[in-house]
Amino acid sequence: MSKVGQVWIAIAAVLFGGNSTHAETLVVDLKDVVTLGSQGFAQNGDDFGIVGVVAYDGREQSMKVRGTYRSSQGIEERSSLSYQVYNNDGELLMTDGLRFEWAESERGELVAQFELDLMFLDGLLHQSGLAVQFNAVVEGEYWYRDEFPEIEFGRLQLNDVPRRDAFSPGWVYRPGILPAQSKVRFPMWWRVDHMVANTTAFTGGLDVLQGDAEERVEASRIPWPRAVQTGDLVGQWQTFGPVPQGTYQVRPGLVWDDVRWYEVAGWFEYSEVRFVSPLGYRLAAILLMALLGWGWRRTWKTEHRGIRRGMASGLAIASGWWALNMWISGCWVSILAVAAAYAAVRFPWKRSGGRIYACTLIFVCFIELFWGHLNVIVPVWTSASIFSVAIWALLLAPLLVVRQRWLRRVIVGLAMAGWLFISTGSIFYYRFFQDFPSIENLLYAGQIGDLGDSIVSLGQQSYLIPMVVGGLIFAMECWGIPPEPER
Repeated sequence: MSKVGQVWIAIAAVLFGGNSTHAETLVVDLKDVVTLGSQGFAQNGDDFGIVGVVAYDGREQSMKVRGTYRSSQGIEERSSLSYQVYNNDGELLMTDGLRFEWAESERGELVAQFELDLMFLDGLLHQSGLAVQFNAVVEGEYWYRDEFPEIEFGRLQLNDVPRRDAFSPGWVYRPGILPAQSKVRFPMWWRVDHMVANTTAFTGGLDVLQGDAEERVEASRIPWPRAVQTGDLVGQWQTFGPVPQGTYQVRPGLVWDDVRWYEVAGWFEYSEVRFVSPLGYRLAAILLMALLGWGWRRTWKTEHRGIRRGMASGLAIASGWWALNMWISGCWVSILAVAAAYAAVRFPWKRSGGRIYACTLIFVCFIELFWGHLNVIVPVWTSASIFSVAIWALLLAPLLVVRQRWLRRVIVGLAMAGWLFISTGSIFYYRFFQDFPSIENLLYAGQIGDLGDSIVSLGQQSYLIPMVVGGLIFAMECWGIPPEPER
């Protein structure tokens, strides 16, 4: 207990000593507790007595009731002091409080030190008053107020309870299946029911538990998009990952770092999300994109207006759902790369080499986005990615003047395979050494080779995604329709 609390208890014992001992409620007015930080109370009598202090921490917006409870009413020493909490309407808010062990004093009384953490009151927006009803319990057998109603226990009435930041849930979309080893994001919004100030220490952060073990998985902290006030609606994309394959419990969260998570009745519930093979998920997404594309083509060829509109409406909903899932799962860049390559293949280029140049540049942009911004193993500044793509655009420019189609494809095939090998190898190296290989490291290539098995063990299935996407792009370019003109 802090020195301030000890001083308050001592002062309260002197100022309020001699109060009645019978079932009278001890009223504690907390209208100044936010300013003062604490408020003492005491109730002393022949049968029982309570002396303590209510402490309010404005930094954490928490309220604790600390003190000493004594009783000379023949309560069994094997029991424990406990309590229930009610609101002003008599509604039971907490049915089973903490337990505090008794100790026998020199006067033969039972004495227990208690500390009630009332932080759980977040979100009880209309509770300006609370009642703490003390009780004793013999664990697993009975409560004294039920078994021996003639024994009276103290009751604290806390008036003008300070309000804290409070929020109510709105909407969230959580797909049931997502790709493992990928950074994912969930769209959500909630309402600010009460704000102590115009800003809050809470930040957004997905509350993620792994499987049955319920081990919390660390998630990104998402700052509020702007200064908020009571009554505002707030929307966020809350992110986490990459995570291994498995089942997770996920819900939108608000967290006060190093203090607490926002926990109230009626807040967002946990929902089960299964993380599956990242490669299989993307291949299924590409297949679904092809099916949607085929469906749209069939729709526009349908002559009956009513049927065409019905098909278009259904496809629009399915396409929107698919697009939202691609953005949430982080697969959008893979899909965008394949779709852009398909568009480049279908485009009627007027210059030889234009199609293969565009496809190769699309592949390079995909590699930059995948390793630097989506896989989040090695975050890269956006300006660095733009610079890298610009350099590649210059390096690939000779493809526009090479006349032989087979030679262009050989050059591109070697360039794509080489860049896949270098970029993926660098990721393996970085995960093992937390650094990138340099020219100096090549002098120790033999030693690095000795660590080959250990480095390879760091591989993940998601590392095959650039290879698969690159293979699809190269295949579409080779067998593109219509054929590229020779000039």
